This record gives sequence, structure tokens and C-alpha cells, in this order.
Amino acid sequence: MLLVGGLVAAGLILAAALVALGPETPKPASPPASASAPPANAPPPATPPAPSSPTTADAAPAANAGPIAASRWEHYVNTRYGVGIDYPADLFAADPPPPDNAGRGFEAKAAKARFSVYSHANAFGASREELEAEDVLSIDDDQPEKLSGDNWYALIATTDSEVIVRRVLLSEGGAMVHRLEITYPKSSAKAFQPVVARMMESFSVDPSIPEKAAEAARAAGRGAPGSPPPPPSSGRTAQSQPPPPQVAAAPPPTFASWRTIDFVSAGLQLAGNRSEPRVSAQLPAHWVKADMPEPNVVLFEGPEAGGEDGLFLAVRAEPREPGTTLARAVDRLKAHFRDRDGFRLLGERNAKIAERSSVLLSLHYSGTDSPDLLAERVAIIDAGKVLYFVQCGAPAARSATADRVFARVIETLTIEE
Repeated sequence: MLLVGGLVAAGLILAAALVALGPETPKPASPPASASAPPANAPPPATPPAPSSPTTADAAPAANAGPIAASRWEHYVNTRYGVGIDYPADLFAADPPPPDNAGRGFEAKAAKARFSVYSHANAFGASREELEAEDVLSIDDDQPEKLSGDNWYALIATTDSEVIVRRVLLSEGGAMVHRLEITYPKSSAKAFQPVVARMMESFSVDPSIPEKAAEAARAAGRGAPGSPPPPPSSGRTAQSQPPPPQVAAAPPPTFASWRTIDFVSAGLQLAGNRSEPRVSAQLPAHWVKADMPEPNVVLFEGPEAGGEDGLFLAVRAEPREPGTTLARAVDRLKAHFRDRDGFRLLGERNAKIAERSSVLLSLHYSGTDSPDLLAERVAIIDAGKVLYFVQCGAPAARSATADRVFARVIETLTIEE
């Protein structure tokens, strides 16, 4: 696989060298924001840059950049996480839903624009400021416009050809992260401004939606007579919201089961180690082991048939060289990342994993051996005579799913010497 091969070459083998050195429901949208109050839990809207602002003034509209068709608005609702947004359905068409129902992508091919909504757990308890700092590094603009509040922040960035608007909401006391990202041509900024402003204002979270969807699914499973429970509200007042259609009575797709993998039994070897350690963690039950040329690395991948191709989890074991501390190994790893094209370190934090001192790194990678931007999480775990590298990644568009797998692996990881 091109993705995994490139990643192994660029990431896992690099790590070894360093250690050796020492279902969702569209529904009619509510009336425009000017005609109704915004949801109670929605932050103040962030306005995308106007065409006269410094970020767009230098880009004259393209000759064919006429008005944007945005007359038929619908409301997208994610029944798993309760996220909703108004969007112009005559402009954007929905992509197929991902297997884990963590969000949805939408594309406007004619206008060369797209947006995505997805949610994920804040697996490592990052603060709003830490999440924002990581996003600033990943958005390809050294000085994006930044707006923030108690439970949200927004970034508006401009590249040579695009405007990127990213809005992030935190819910459940910061335990859940909900993201909206809209990308459109810089040359069409004036036409997109009112469309993006309305979309951003409508982006909100209703925590009761997953409960209602689950109840609808249970009612359908029981064959209960009558109508299913009423659909979730978008958060606007009942007086201003037209009656939406019923919530689909189907449970959201998710990983059906997890299984405990003993990585040593799966082939993980460590030259010179006379003991037989047990290194295990839980992975999605349907993930498969891939062949690796190195005996001290085991690799598991998501199956292509399940729409999870490109997702992987790798575990590597390296003997500790004399004088190599955890901090020194991490510093040398980061130094090599900085010196190599394509890598961008986004964040670092200390942690306890399997009751051992560890460091967590998050980074992006793009290069000639990987056509997609990759989002990666790496845990470096100090197990005394051995350093373990646990690496999970995916194309950036599927990073929410990869984060969920990584969090489960880290939570269930056991190392018994």
C-alpha cells in the first residue's frame, strides 16, 4: 500500500535510526439567521474575510466568478454526535458517509469549494488553547485571523489560491471536539462571504440528538406502533423552525467490536531480549495484520472493504542504547522531523501510558511517497530496557477515526516484562 509504505519509510524506520543514535438526516433548514435567534449553545459567528480585507484584496475575482447559487438551504444533522449546520444544497453535494458516522464531507465541484463537519473525542484532554495552537500550525498560514470564546475558536486563513475557514466547538466540558472546515477559492471570496457567514452561524451542537436517534432505533427494533419520536431540533425556537421530517430509525455505524492483540504473539521481536514480554492492546476486531520486513515492527491496517483503507496502527520495539533517556530520544526524533521535508510537528505532551513515562507527539506528513496529507499520532513509551513506539495514522480527512483507534490502544495498552 502506497500510504503505509511511505509512512513506514518516512516515520517508523526514521524512529529506529534515532533510537540507534541513542447515519445522518438532511432536513429543511430553518429560516435565515436574521429571522430567528441562534442556538443557545452556539458561539458568536466568525465572519469570513471580506473581499476588501488585506487577506483577499490582492486577488481580483476570476472572470467567471459570478453570484453563488444558494437558494435551497437544508440542515445537516449528525445523529451520532448531535452536530448540525445549515448549508446550500443547490451548491454542495454530500459525500458518502464514513463507516464510523463521525461526520460528513460536502463538495461544490462547479465552485471548487468544499466543507466538512466531523467530531472526535478529546482523547488526551488538550485545552482549547492547545487545540487552537495545533490547528494554527496545520492550517498553512503563519498569521491566520483568530477568534475565540470559552468553548470555541475559529481560524480564517488565506493561501495563494484559497480561503480556509475552520471553526471548532467543544462540548461535554471539553471532552468532545466538533470541527467545521470550509474551503473556497480566494478569487470567489466576495460571492462566498454571505454563504459562509450563515453556515458558520448555524454550526452548533445539540447533545439530545444522539439520545433521540437511539430511542428511534430501539423503537424500530421493537416494531413499536405509531410514529417514531420527534426529530431533534436545530436549537432555534419552535416558532421560527418549520417541522422537519422524521429522524431515520437506524443506529449509527461504529466499530462493532474490539479484540485484544498480543503484539509479541503477532510477531513483534526484540533482538537480544531474553525475556518474553507481553505487549497487548485492543484494536478494531476486523483490522488485519500486514507483512513487515522488520521483525521488531508489527503493523495492522483497516480493511479497504470497510472504507478504512489508509488507517493503520504500528508498534515498534527498540533496545535502549546506553545513555539514551526518553527525553533525549524524543528530542532527536523531533530534530529529524524538523530536518526532513514533509513533516510538521503539531503538538507534544507528557503522559503516563501503561503506567510508564511516555511522550505523545502529533504531526502531519506530506511527501512524494504520499499523495494525501497524513495525520499521525506517536507515543514513545519508556519501558526500561526497551523503548516502544506506537504510531497511528490516516489521511487527514479520516483523522477523527484514527484518533479514536489510537485513544483506545493507549487506554488499553499493557506491557508486562
